[in-house]
Amino acid sequence: MVMTKDPNQRSRAMVDLIILATVFWAAFSLRFFGIKDVGPITMIAVLAATALLAITRGDRLVDLGLGSMGSPVQLRKDTLVAMAAIGITYVVGGALIFSLLGSPETHTAVETLSPKLSDLLFEIFIIIWPLIAFGEEVFFRGIVLHRLTTISGNTRLGLAIAVSVQGIWFGLAHVSQGASGMLLTGLMGVVLATLFLIRMKRRLLPLILAHGIVDTSIFVITFIQNTQNA
Repeated sequence: MVMTKDPNQRSRAMVDLIILATVFWAAFSLRFFGIKDVGPITMIAVLAATALLAITRGDRLVDLGLGSMGSPVQLRKDTLVAMAAIGITYVVGGALIFSLLGSPETHTAVETLSPKLSDLLFEIFIIIWPLIAFGEEVFFRGIVLHRLTTISGNTRLGLAIAVSVQGIWFGLAHVSQGASGMLLTGLMGVVLATLFLIRMKRRLLPLILAHGIVDTSIFVITFIQNTQNA
């Protein structure tokens, strides 16, 4: 992806970010009107906005990280690296953050997952893979980061700013987890974005696979525990 200093492209990127932020936070704010599980609603809304903007602006798939997948061997290695990064960030970063701010105030579907197999399958194939693994990576590490780097530039400082801003946004999107949960999630967003730009050569598939595998594993383990305790 070639970055540009064209003021027009920067202006369009800023407009796009304003549109995306408006759609995201408008959908997300439904939680304050008593609507539960706004996460899926928010992701569906922003993915629709992302598709419309990408078509309108003439974005290529490679611009959003959905171009070349790389070789199967490289894909496997990058996915394992991403999974390891997620685990290390959670263990090391979580230990530090939780010791300072306490445990996150989680209010997620995994906590209320029933011992019904149908519920597990619904979460995995309807929520986790299309909306969380694919949706969050395409939105945050794809279009949002792409627009931010268009504005900030391809310098080290510009990329650092872009990575940090999308990490903050990613963290704020998990406000239901309290201060410690938002901070850890934001840190996770920074780590994943850094991997995307440096290790993955702007390819999203390893992050999508790692994100989906980790979340699926958590739900499967929780399902087994709930089944045993039922």
